[in-house]
Amino acid sequence: MTRPLPFTEVRRRNEERLNEIAGLTGNWDGEGAAPMADAALDAAWKVLDWLARMSGPVMRVYPTRDAGVSLETDDLEMVVTRAGRFEGVVYRTMAEIVTDYPHPAATWIVRQHEDSITHRRQNRHRKEST
Repeated sequence: MTRPLPFTEVRRRNEERLNEIAGLTGNWDGEGAAPMADAALDAAWKVLDWLARMSGPVMRVYPTRDAGVSLETDDLEMVVTRAGRFEGVVYRTMAEIVTDYPHPAATWIVRQHEDSITHRRQNRHRKEST
């Protein structure tokens, strides 16, 4: 049985990979891919950091041609768009790919991320109004 990586190692690997992706310029794939968007990288970092803290799955991280980021495991794929929003949560079953039925963990991850953004906005609004 393999032991899970410690939080600090997962976090270091995620940071290295996102830094590699952040350095990609336009046409990085030789077929006209867009340069990476900061909003996508920021949102991906928040999810990856949160997963590492919660001892969640270690995700593989890939750039998408349209300046987004794809976060993947063997069972799950989440795409962060160039605007930093989540879409295309895919859960792979044994013989099919299901896109309309997100994996419960993916739904939970996305909901936690969106809740944290909402909470920060509410706190910022409260501070600004006082």
